[in-house]
Amino acid sequence: MDLSHELWTLVETTRQQKSSGAPFSQNSTLQTLSIPLEEQRTNASLLSTSQTLDEAAVNAISRASAHVRSLVVALDAATPSSTAHLQNSLLLSDAELLSVSSSLKAFTETLTKINALAAAAKRNDRRGKKTEGKQSSQKSLMEEAEMGDAGTGTGLVAHLQQAVRIQEQRVASKRLQVALAKEELALYKSELFLFGHCGVLSCSDAVVAELTHYQPPSSSASPPSPRNDERWRRPLDEEHVRRRGVPSSSFSASLSRPSRSGFGTTFRVVDGMMQKAAQTVKAAGNHADSALHVALTGSHMAARQLLSAGTSSVDGIVMMDADVDRRRISSNAAAESSTALSTKTGVGAIQLPPFTHDDLTKEEEARLQEQSQALLQLQNEATAQDARAIEMSIHELSQLTSLMNEQVMQQTEQFSILVRNTEAAHTNVQKAVGEVKKPLRAFWNPTRQLIALLWACMAVLLAANRLLR
Repeated sequence: MDLSHELWTLVETTRQQKSSGAPFSQNSTLQTLSIPLEEQRTNASLLSTSQTLDEAAVNAISRASAHVRSLVVALDAATPSSTAHLQNSLLLSDAELLSVSSSLKAFTETLTKINALAAAAKRNDRRGKKTEGKQSSQKSLMEEAEMGDAGTGTGLVAHLQQAVRIQEQRVASKRLQVALAKEELALYKSELFLFGHCGVLSCSDAVVAELTHYQPPSSSASPPSPRNDERWRRPLDEEHVRRRGVPSSSFSASLSRPSRSGFGTTFRVVDGMMQKAAQTVKAAGNHADSALHVALTGSHMAARQLLSAGTSSVDGIVMMDADVDRRRISSNAAAESSTALSTKTGVGAIQLPPFTHDDLTKEEEARLQEQSQALLQLQNEATAQDARAIEMSIHELSQLTSLMNEQVMQQTEQFSILVRNTEAAHTNVQKAVGEVKKPLRAFWNPTRQLIALLWACMAVLLAANRLLR
């Protein structure tokens, strides 16, 4: 309810009655007599201020509502470039509502001060009228009207305060809606960021139309074949997605369905890529360890061949084709390489192919033996140094522990000495207080002696004064 508008309507009707010369009732006469010109100007200024604040609040609330509605409508079709404009509009609405709220609070403080001043003036007037004596009937009626308004102030100020409270509630509710819209926009931006980094790059109608265009015909239109059969295509598709990571455009179009979301597929693809990367790193580490062991034992060419075999096996893990024939060829090659590098007893010793004596000379073998012995010696020395360092650290830790124990014992002794000194000082203070109180317990104590001396001096002075007179 717009209270300021109703107040303005009452003021306009009063002015029209004054200009038309219509007879006033008793209430209007009392109001004219009770409200001076200065107070009428104050009321007019308050009404104008209230109307201005009312219009500002209504405009701010309408603009904020429009911004919130535009945000809710635009969230479905929003892009990263358009979210900045929406965020700026929400910030502008929040600032405008905050400004209106601060203005309403300041106006409320002004109304409170005016109410207090009016109440003080009425109390002073009542005290002055009590000393004057009897008053006319008209003045008594005016005083009764003022007494009725003494608790809540003038009617105009009360109406304005109620209007300001209503506007503050509306502004607070609209600020809450703007804050919720800002939170929704921030959540949308974070989801956009997460989906973009997970692989869901776009969900527009153009992309959907393109995927539908590249989708192959259904199985009913084409004759059944091993490639189109579900039993052949499903393991192929899953293995392709699982091993190759990111599928091609036609392959993703054949897998995409309008009724399913792309987040689950993207999550499975990313999970498969991470698992295959971990397997690749693990396999490469195992082959590198085996090659290092072979190189330390002295077979240089065997280590080189093992590294090349390990690289080809790792490539076979990472790169796999979708074609069945190529996968069979790669599986046959992997089987041949695995039979060539089979173990002797199945425990872990690698059986290497025989090599000719021209591969490594005796000097190279001796040099490799020396290098391996030097490496083993360095490893033993490093182990011994680590053991000595650990022993020294343990010794230092024990020394620090003993020092800490000694410091704790010293602090305990110092604390006990401090407690004993405090007790002795307290005893001495009590003794001193007792010695001071001993003279005061007697009847003829120094205090009473001093008082008697003062009385004697006063008597002597009075006697001398009387003798001089």
